[in-house]
Amino acid sequence: MDEIELAAAMRGEPYEMVKCDTLDLEVPAHCQMVIEGYILPNEKEEEGPYGEYPGYYGPVGQQPVIEFHHATRRKDPIYAYTYLGLPPTETHAMGQMMGEAGYLQRLRSQTAPTVKDVYCPLDMHTIIVSLKKTYEEQAKHVIYDLWSTRSGKTVIDDDIDPRNSELVYWAISQRCHASRDVMIVDGMCTIGPSTMKYPGSDIANKMGIDATAPLSGYPAMSRPHPEMMERVEKRWGELTTPKSTKLRAARK
Repeated sequence: MDEIELAAAMRGEPYEMVKCDTLDLEVPAHCQMVIEGYILPNEKEEEGPYGEYPGYYGPVGQQPVIEFHHATRRKDPIYAYTYLGLPPTETHAMGQMMGEAGYLQRLRSQTAPTVKDVYCPLDMHTIIVSLKKTYEEQAKHVIYDLWSTRSGKTVIDDDIDPRNSELVYWAISQRCHASRDVMIVDGMCTIGPSTMKYPGSDIANKMGIDATAPLSGYPAMSRPHPEMMERVEKRWGELTTPKSTKLRAARK
């Protein structure tokens, strides 16, 4: 996706561009600074280690060399950067927002129109999908679709809030038959250190968990009525505020 086109869409208007001073390229007209240069062909140098999104330092690697020859900037430029390491960081938050919107659109248009919500925790590898099943194996088909992206997937029913970790754990414990509902395959390249546990392979596993109830046969859930829960939530502050009490006088 073109980044300038995306920025213009978010602004709701075209993004003003200007030509570089020394290169036949365009850059945003109001950016903070512009550094112009060339990537040197067939020349690489060691770079790193840098913090990576899994929360560990990545290995030192050979990277292309850029030779800068010109720079322009605002009078008082702002140097913006993001920190990358153990979540939460700005990078994880941006990945979360893009992932949730992208996966929701993808699943609804390609695999399961009845997907209610998608939650991507900040670890950047887990996807939790809330699904209203229309046939028994639909949750597994959602997992198959998402296996082309990140590693861990959990599919739950639409009566579970995917952002409520306690309910998600409950669904896994009560609606998952491990030998049939936990699926594991090889095939994910990762920059995380998890493969170091098993030397000789840089390929990690992908896992999917079907934590949905069958379409029929399960007992009704034991939970307060929604109207009662709403009344309690409205009065929660009143009900939990400590009140001074007096002990009754002892009888003679």
